[in-house]
Amino acid sequence: MKQDTSLNVAIVGGGSGCKAIMDIIFAKKLHELRMKLVGVACTNPKDVGYRYARKKGIYTTRDYRDLYKLKDLNMIIELTGREEVAHEIVRTKPDHVRLMDNVAARFFRDVFKIVEERNGERRRATEALLESEEKYKTLVENSLTGIFIHQDGKYVFVNNRFAEIHGYTHEELLGKEYLTLISPDERDTSAQIASARLRGEGVPQRYEVQRLGKDGKTIWCEMMATRIEYGGRPAIMGNIIDITKRKLGEELLQESFHRLQIAYDQSIIYAEQLSEQITERKRAEEALRQRKEELKAQAQNLVEVNTALKVLLKRREEDKTELEEKILSNVKELVLPYIKALRNTRLDVNQIAYAGIIESHLNNIISPFLQRLSSKYLGLTPREIQVAGLIKEGKITKEIAGLLNVSQRAVEFHRENIRAKLGLKNKKANLRSYLLSLL
Repeated sequence: MKQDTSLNVAIVGGGSGCKAIMDIIFAKKLHELRMKLVGVACTNPKDVGYRYARKKGIYTTRDYRDLYKLKDLNMIIELTGREEVAHEIVRTKPDHVRLMDNVAARFFRDVFKIVEERNGERRRATEALLESEEKYKTLVENSLTGIFIHQDGKYVFVNNRFAEIHGYTHEELLGKEYLTLISPDERDTSAQIASARLRGEGVPQRYEVQRLGKDGKTIWCEMMATRIEYGGRPAIMGNIIDITKRKLGEELLQESFHRLQIAYDQSIIYAEQLSEQITERKRAEEALRQRKEELKAQAQNLVEVNTALKVLLKRREEDKTELEEKILSNVKELVLPYIKALRNTRLDVNQIAYAGIIESHLNNIISPFLQRLSSKYLGLTPREIQVAGLIKEGKITKEIAGLLNVSQRAVEFHRENIRAKLGLKNKKANLRSYLLSLL
């Protein structure tokens, strides 16, 4: 009895792509695929693929983890296109179950769609297959995107566009180490991504990379890659688009996008992937537009900062004026009265002369400030100014009374007047602290 070698497959995602894959598996003309669909998982039971599976009597579920329980499950095809779903399946699936990600599945579907369209009846299968392969080769060789396959660190296949982007001939690239076409600054990162991809780990499928042309110039490319089996061994297949011009500025980006749009319109029958690439260009244009808005906002912020600086400069002038007023007030009300009192004591002739010189010099120092003197520092009587100065120096009522030769009650009277004139009456504010901040 011949052993059944069918590959038991389950699909995650029940959209139109799911139905297309099921049509391929169910097609009698492609029965050599030996695929057997055993289950479909989709969160939306109204999706066309999910309903098609139920109609065909295939096991369906809304939780893809239920698929792990299926007997003899060999492979899961992930069609949601969401990287987080693919990563979660890689993390949670049984070890013996393989995963075909969305990119590989789309490629698989497109290839067999071409084959199915070009195949004749079963009696002409061999001839139709050869014809399909020739057409596929022509499609790849004339693709507007650079297509490559590297295995064991070397290129084993490149199309004409890939060679053209790098300035090499097709023959020069075959057998060449793939890292030699990557910018030295990105070789370690590219090697790590490639190794992780070959191990089946979750890595970005699409990203930008700096490559090197034959002339040594940097070529900015957007690359999409996936793990495949080539000649029975693991390999990496991918395609690249030269986006160097996009990096030169928004104007060149728009021109490049226009050319890509025209190219997409002309080659839509050859590659559905170009649709995704053009969509990506639109996202990039929107990102640039948002960046413009951010720069505009930053410019507005600079205007506001400039306004704030002007306010600070004005405040600095006000502080300068206030400082002049404080100096004038302190000298006139806290120093000169004591010099005058000193002159009225028993001084000899020289001491009286020195006191006069000091008073004259102090008057010369404060004379430039007289015109800008603020009235708020001069509202106190001379005696109150003396009391305020001693309070500021930390003297208590008893010490002030002794220094001024007055009663403590007189000092308390002056303290109350000072608080009233400074607006501190019936407030808990410390008089000395307030005077230190004011004078």
